[in-house]
Amino acid sequence: MQIPADMVINVMIIAMGAHINKPVSMTIYHVGSSMSNPLKISTFKNCVIEYFAKHPLKSQQGNPIITSKTIRLLSSMSSFNRYMVIRYVIPLKVFKYLNILLGRAFNAWYLDAERKINIIFRLASLYKPYVLINTIYDDANLNKLHDISEMETFFFDVKSLNWEDFFMNIHIPGLVKYALRK
Repeated sequence: MQIPADMVINVMIIAMGAHINKPVSMTIYHVGSSMSNPLKISTFKNCVIEYFAKHPLKSQQGNPIITSKTIRLLSSMSSFNRYMVIRYVIPLKVFKYLNILLGRAFNAWYLDAERKINIIFRLASLYKPYVLINTIYDDANLNKLHDISEMETFFFDVKSLNWEDFFMNIHIPGLVKYALRK
């Protein structure tokens, strides 16, 4: 579940106002879109492919990094970890020792590859709760807040989210700027 942080904060403000002079309430507000505007993993996957095709990351030498047109989706963290270790970590470990034998002639390349693998593991850990579960959150209480809220000031209509626009213009550029950099 991906929801813009400003919507979550707006719901918190509205919910506090709705309950300020009332007895303690056990009302739960799920700020989610799984019922009102579900996000399909294929939408996210397609946005990632399209974004990096239009805005490729640059290598240390300033050359664009060409990304694959396909993304392999794995069903569990153990299958992801297994895939990464076999496909990238073990070869990188072998290269590490070859690099040492060659007097660290390829140290910059090795360190860059190691950094990128660590970023991939960090992103996989970040997205694990959203990708590997199939949960639908009931947003009925959230919808009740719409009736009492000042939508112009505290906007939180998850039905209005355009997922492609959100990922292409906000979420992925934010990840590139803040999570993918050193």
